[in-house]
Amino acid sequence: MKILNHILLLLSLSALVAQAGTISIVLDNPNPSGKPGDTLSFYGTIYNSGTDTVYLNASSPSFGLSAASETFSDNFFTNVPLSLAGSSNSGDIDLFDILLSNPFADPLGTYNGTYNLLGGVDANAQDILVSADFSVTLSTSSQNPPSTGGGGIVPEPGTFGIGALAILGLAALASSRAAK
Repeated sequence: MKILNHILLLLSLSALVAQAGTISIVLDNPNPSGKPGDTLSFYGTIYNSGTDTVYLNASSPSFGLSAASETFSDNFFTNVPLSLAGSSNSGDIDLFDILLSNPFADPLGTYNGTYNLLGGVDANAQDILVSADFSVTLSTSSQNPPSTGGGGIVPEPGTFGIGALAILGLAALASSRAAK
């Protein structure tokens, strides 16, 4: 059942899937946006849909910003498994991060990149197994701005339901008294 769920996920996200042979990568959010000073983390899952073990030996990312505008942190050796057995996956892992420098040297806009996963039949192989395309849109505000905290009292979500039930109860009580 677990394998069937992974297959359905791959089919439904086919626009986000890059495949080569039996290895594929699905990025959780391949097109984030950010502003100067933001760090954008790219999480994803590496799948081996074949029957043979595949060794994952390195990555070779490339990105279209100048070195003055970004710092690329490749988390390959920290998070990617050494190999994937047939019909298995890495789980959702942080593949790489991009720190958008502040001040920013390039013009605001969308920049494309590619994440290449290298490996093969043994621990020395350096074949490109799969490439996943991504982009970053640079703007004056973040897609998901960080929480600044303390901005006032915000009730918990359950409080709204309790309040709505209380109002409905009072309305029903008033309606029944008015009918008598």
